Amino acid sequence: MPLLYAFIKRRFRVVLTQKSFFIFQLAQPLIWLLTYGLSINNALSKAFEEILGTNFLAFEALGLPMLFSISFPLANSLNMSLEFSLGSPRIMRLLSSHDWRASFILADVAVYAILSLLALFELLVISFPFGFPYSFSLIGVLCVVLVIFLSVLFTYSLAIVLSKVLLSVSSYVSLLLLPFFLFSGIYYPVMYLPRLELLISAVIPYSHAIAIIRYFLLGYKASQLGAIWSGLFNPITQIALSLTYLILFSFILLVLASRLLDKLGTREVLF
Repeated sequence: MPLLYAFIKRRFRVVLTQKSFFIFQLAQPLIWLLTYGLSINNALSKAFEEILGTNFLAFEALGLPMLFSISFPLANSLNMSLEFSLGSPRIMRLLSSHDWRASFILADVAVYAILSLLALFELLVISFPFGFPYSFSLIGVLCVVLVIFLSVLFTYSLAIVLSKVLLSVSSYVSLLLLPFFLFSGIYYPVMYLPRLELLISAVIPYSHAIAIIRYFLLGYKASQLGAIWSGLFNPITQIALSLTYLILFSFILLVLASRLLDKLGTREVLF
């Protein structure tokens, strides 16, 4: 725990030095909401309320923070090799046991999850004057926090795995991850996707993350869980399966990312 706490403090200090990038990442979903979101909401609010039981603005506000959960940890995880070659992480690698690698990843994920929750809170507050159809419960809030954490963990670990496996083409990792949020239902209800694209959406973990968040804050119809699971199972089972799917993917990628960092450390120590 002391090691994890030290890594968290370090990451917060690093993030505070990236003020322009941080502000841009927070402003990006806000600009989307106040331009694209408002215009589409004025055009489609009645249809959305009839079909999904909520307005488009509220639907969109719960999807946009996923951009932050993807882009910020993605951009920072791609700098992992440099951090391991220079500075305090290199010293920690040489002096500590093997369990520091998971602590290093989880500390970064905790920081980016907090920032993603801040972005979600920001959008909820901004959307308040335009209608606030959200419902809150203790279990719902805890599940939303868990889902945001798992989404950031998935993104961060996947970016490490891809950048280490692809090596010379690591700059294309963000491009490879583009379909992950294009098909995840951030901007639209996935129920209207063609069958093949809906199957792709159902495989992508972000679709399940966004669906769970919308389920607890907007209700079942807005969550699109029925479309993701093709009408199979009841809502509680769908929630349980989606959450299990997220946990499983995130854990597997965390293990893979930790092992790749272990190999990186071994190569550099040998040289």
